Amino acid sequence: MRCVSIPAVLFLFGLSLACNPNKVDGDTSPPEGDTDTDTDTDSDSDADSDADSDADSDADSDADTDPVGDYYTGDFEVSMSEASFGFEDSCLGTIDLWHSVKQDPSIQGEFECLFQGMLAHFGTQAGAVEASGEGDIEGIVEIAIPHMDAYEVPWEGTFEDDAITGSAEYADTMDFHGYKLTVDMSMAFTAVYTEQ
Repeated sequence: MRCVSIPAVLFLFGLSLACNPNKVDGDTSPPEGDTDTDTDTDSDSDADSDADSDADSDADSDADTDPVGDYYTGDFEVSMSEASFGFEDSCLGTIDLWHSVKQDPSIQGEFECLFQGMLAHFGTQAGAVEASGEGDIEGIVEIAIPHMDAYEVPWEGTFEDDAITGSAEYADTMDFHGYKLTVDMSMAFTAVYTEQ
């Protein structure tokens, strides 16, 4: 029998490890080249997904907020009064409307106004306006009373090629810090076609 010395055995074992370094201590991780490929692929996929998501979000936001159609603008006024307190004030400002058969309702927009009397310190008031149809039309205007409720007030008017007009009369009893108030409101506007 031929004997093999211990140093020779150790040398052969070390040589086998040098020729197969991926199996040291049971390490089964993929080679470095595969790790880089997976990382790059995942990063590219995440970046593409984020970019597509951001683009879709921006497009949806723009589509929801940008007005469309023919533009009409003009003067807007809301008058309010309450008999038991002798209160009366008017909110004067402007209205901006867009008309298009591609939107529903076909007339959409908003107003902004400032009270001229005791409610002036509440600053700018604003609300949405909408209507449908042509000729004689009907719509809704959102009117809010400072520190009280907001109301969807129905209005009637006319729509012609060069102008949209509207008016409304409204009265309601509301609670204000324990007091019952009967508030009368009237609204009127004329918006004329304006090229943008």
